[in-house]
Amino acid sequence: MPPFMNSKPVKELVDENDRGEDLFADSAYIGKRVKRVMRKFEMKDKVIKRNAAYNTLTNLVYNLCRYEQVLRLGMN
Repeated sequence: MPPFMNSKPVKELVDENDRGEDLFADSAYIGKRVKRVMRKFEMKDKVIKRNAAYNTLTNLVYNLCRYEQVLRLGMN
């Protein structure tokens, strides 16, 4: 099972059993120390990047609203 991070430092939560696994964590686990641990244990970066998620969701909502407007106004 892939490790899920909490408020502890990543080096205390990851060990040899996690080698090659995905590292699921929130944006608090972004930085040089985390990258170092990930390289050491050959882990895949699955850290949530909130700015990217926010922009993606904002764009999705805009496009859905715009699509509805285009259909309603018969502009297709």
